[in-house]
Amino acid sequence: MNEQNNDIFNKPYFFPNLNSLRFICAFLLFLFHNMTFTKNIWGDFYSNTYFTLFLSLLNKVLFSVNFFFVVSGFLITYLLLHEKFRTKKVKIGNFLMRRILRIWPLYFILVVFGFFIFPYLPNGIQTVHELWRFSIFLSNIDEIIVGMNDPLNFLTVSWTISVEEHFYFIWALFFMGINFLKNKLSIMQLTLLFNSCLFLFSIIYRINHNDSERILYYHTFSVLGDLAIGSITALAVFKPQIIIYFKNLSRLKIIFFYLFSIIYFIGEGFVWKGNLIAFNRIIPSIIFGILILEQVYSLNSPFKVDQIPYINKAGKLTYGFYMFHSIFIYYWAIYFENHQLTSSILYLFLFIGITFTSTYFCSYISYYYFEEKILKLKKYFK
Repeated sequence: MNEQNNDIFNKPYFFPNLNSLRFICAFLLFLFHNMTFTKNIWGDFYSNTYFTLFLSLLNKVLFSVNFFFVVSGFLITYLLLHEKFRTKKVKIGNFLMRRILRIWPLYFILVVFGFFIFPYLPNGIQTVHELWRFSIFLSNIDEIIVGMNDPLNFLTVSWTISVEEHFYFIWALFFMGINFLKNKLSIMQLTLLFNSCLFLFSIIYRINHNDSERILYYHTFSVLGDLAIGSITALAVFKPQIIIYFKNLSRLKIIFFYLFSIIYFIGEGFVWKGNLIAFNRIIPSIIFGILILEQVYSLNSPFKVDQIPYINKAGKLTYGFYMFHSIFIYYWAIYFENHQLTSSILYLFLFIGITFTSTYFCSYISYYYFEEKILKLKKYFK
């Protein structure tokens, strides 16, 4: 057991299946945006009863955003704690530089395109978004203020990046505050306490803004609870007894967990109404925390997402796929409408296939010929 403890605290760990899960969530959001951003161009089949029911179920994929935040909280907290336990001190500047190298290039490419290039292209639109807010990673706040009046959906997707930047800043401040600590137990206890406070603060904030759907969805303080739950989940990695529990979970319990999760997501809209809407992110975030541990550690899982052919490799492209997909949806929707390819559901399937292929190809080029070269600079900020 002591040897296992040393491995947990000292050896870096690669988490299988997480890249695949992230890409699946990005794909589900892509599918949702294909259906909703273009809903006005399709024929009568779009108002069919069965199709309407399908669209109502498709709304549930918005919880994929919760997963993004949970897994970000999980990974960032694990990496920082691992560095703290291994080297006794977190290099805050290096941590922030690694995040900058990963996040900023694509984010600012999208911002520059949206504000300075897109308005002058064929079918371009002048955005009402404020450049200064996007420049300082307040795109989520900008979305709350003017987002309802702006049709540029590809700028809207950047709101989650702004939230994550805020989280990195908060986490940098926290680890600056505990860098003097040496005792591992004290560090973990303080991390748990801090995340518990963030979680409670987020719930209180949501209760106090229960009447604003946009604040509940886009504001950093409203979604901070997801990141906090992800961070608390990361603490489990350093507790051998928890890892052993998940490794030995029976297949029956895992199947029950998935069945419960499916039933919950289908029916959650009937539960969280009125004043209770402030609490609707809690259970999904806990589900996603359990999902991470189950997919990473369980030996009896009926299915691991990495088993899907090519999905793990696609996971590397998730960031670009997420950032670029709305641009291709916009332009291909114009093409299909102008060429009267909107009357049949077969055209919709063709539309989805073409937008997926275009987005995937662009993401592939972006990662292997641009992002990867920048990411190599992270070796100077270990």
